[in-house]
Amino acid sequence: MSAAALAVTAFGALPAAASDASSPTTSSGSSQTGTAKAVAGQVHLDVQLLNGLLGALHLTGPNGLDLPLADLSLGEADAPNASGDSANFTNSVVRLRDNLINTLHLPGPDADLIKADAVSGTARVINGPGGYTQAYATVANLRLFLPLLNLPGASADNGILKVDLISAQATCVPGQKPTASAKMPATIQLLGQDFPVPLTGEVKLDVPGVADIDVQLAPTTTIDSAGASAAVEAQVTLNALNLAKVNGGITLASASCTTPGAAAAGSGTGTPSGQSSSSNSAAGGTTTTTTSTAAAKPKAAAAAVTTAAPAAPAALDESQTGALAHTGASGSLMPIAIVAVVLVLGGAGLLVFLRKKAAGLRPKE
Repeated sequence: MSAAALAVTAFGALPAAASDASSPTTSSGSSQTGTAKAVAGQVHLDVQLLNGLLGALHLTGPNGLDLPLADLSLGEADAPNASGDSANFTNSVVRLRDNLINTLHLPGPDADLIKADAVSGTARVINGPGGYTQAYATVANLRLFLPLLNLPGASADNGILKVDLISAQATCVPGQKPTASAKMPATIQLLGQDFPVPLTGEVKLDVPGVADIDVQLAPTTTIDSAGASAAVEAQVTLNALNLAKVNGGITLASASCTTPGAAAAGSGTGTPSGQSSSSNSAAGGTTTTTTSTAAAKPKAAAAAVTTAAPAAPAALDESQTGALAHTGASGSLMPIAIVAVVLVLGGAGLLVFLRKKAAGLRPKE
C-alpha cells in the first residue's frame, strides 16, 4: 500500500471512530406490565346486635355485640398473579366467618351473609403486540342477610336488601384512552317491597316501630392516561329498634385496570421528543413527563459517550485538549495524524523527484 493510500485510510478511520463514539446505544428495556382487578359483593359493614336479640343467647352487654364484617366478598380476581395472566370467579354465596357462627350458634342457612343468583368476574392481562388489560364483574339478584335478624317483610329467599343487576367493566389499551363504565340497578327491594332507584340513588324505608333503612347507591368512574376504574357501591344504614344497628358499605361490583407499556406506547406515536401526542393529552394529559423522560435518556447516553474521551497525552497543552473535547476526537489519535501527514508530504516529494529523473532533468542542488 502506498504512503498516500495509507494516509487516506488513516484519515478515513478518524470520522468513523468519532461517529461510532457519538452514536447512542439502544437498550431494549422491559416494557411495563399492566394490571386488572375485578370484585363483586365486597362487604364492609359494622353490625351491632342489641340486647333484644342477644338475650336468648345469653350474650348480653351494655352496648350489645359488635360484629365487624369487613373484607368479605363473593369474589375477587387479580391479574397478573402467581398462576398466570388471568383469573375469574363465579362464587354466589358469602358466609360469616366460623368464629361468628360458633359465637352466635347459627345453623347452616342462617350463617349466609350474601347470596346471588349469578356472579361472574374476570381479570386478564394480554401481553405483546395488540395487548391490553381488562376487568369486569356482574352480579344478578344480590341479597343481604343479617344474622338472627328477622324483620317483617324480610324472607329467607330475599333477605333484608335485594339488588337486581349490577355490573362494572374497565379496559386499558396502549395508545388509546382507557374506558370504564358502571351499570346501576333499576330497582331494589327492602323488606320485600320493590323501589325504583331514582337519579339520586337514595332509597329510604321507614317502618314505624320496627326499623328505618336508608340505602344510597352510587356509581363511580375514574379515567386517566394511566388506567381506569368503575364501581357501584351501596351505603347501608339500618336501625332495627332494640334489635340491631347496621352501618357501612357494600361494593356491589367493581372493575379496574392500568395501561400496559404506557411509556413504550407514548414514545412510539411518532411525536417529536419532549411533546405529548393529542391522543395522550385527551386521555388525561399525564403522559407528557413520561414521553420527555423516555426521549431524554438516549440523548443523555449519547452525550456521555461523546464527551467521555481518554485523558490527553502530557505533550498536549490545555488549549489543544479543549479543542479535541469539542470535536469529539480523542487526543490519543493526534500522533497517528501527524505521522500520516509526514508520510503524505514525503511521498509527494519522492514522486516529484522520480518524475524529473525520468524526464532527464538534473535535480536542483
